[in-house]
Amino acid sequence: MQNAECRIKSLLFCILHSAFCTHRLMSLTQTVPPSGEPVSREEAKTALRVDGSHEDAYIDALIVSARTYAEIATARQLMTATWQLKLDAFPAAVIELPRPPLQAVNWIKYIDAAGVEQTLASGRYLVDTHGEPGRITPAYGRSWPVCRKQLDAVEINYVAGYGGSHQVPQTIKTAIEQLAGHWFKLREPVVTGTTAAKIPLSAESLLLAEGWGGYS
Repeated sequence: MQNAECRIKSLLFCILHSAFCTHRLMSLTQTVPPSGEPVSREEAKTALRVDGSHEDAYIDALIVSARTYAEIATARQLMTATWQLKLDAFPAAVIELPRPPLQAVNWIKYIDAAGVEQTLASGRYLVDTHGEPGRITPAYGRSWPVCRKQLDAVEINYVAGYGGSHQVPQTIKTAIEQLAGHWFKLREPVVTGTTAAKIPLSAESLLLAEGWGGYS
């Protein structure tokens, strides 16, 4: 169990360290949020063995918090959402898109050397939606265009996520239910001596199994 906990801590450190080291070179914004949650209120209430509606608002909030925790821990997008990635320049070759799984790239825009915004023709690049993370490379015989040397010179709009709630891996959904249940029962930090109660190791292990690390 100690080895598993160390691996979990190492994964979270790598995610946070990557975000800290790359924040000056890229920015990532969710422009269209998911239309729902991977775990429904009814599923959470069944797992919690809660009847009635007096706790509904609190359970809804716990689902959102648990899902957010799961997305950060796994560095993934669970339900379908649209993201905007901005780079200061095109890389040498491959662009890796955070928050897999990647569904599609909507467009790539850039500021050319004259300061004019251009939309890169889709035939000039290839998109890999099968690997994790999703990748974009110039098409065969092509290279990335020259862009102006300025902040956020390149902008990529893409769709990521597993799809609907029924497509999210059950391991992640179970972890979300366990986290929500843990927080539902312990509404304030429980302290024994000087050690506060931790996130259930079972939930962390489930998330570790689905995490790939890299970006947050």
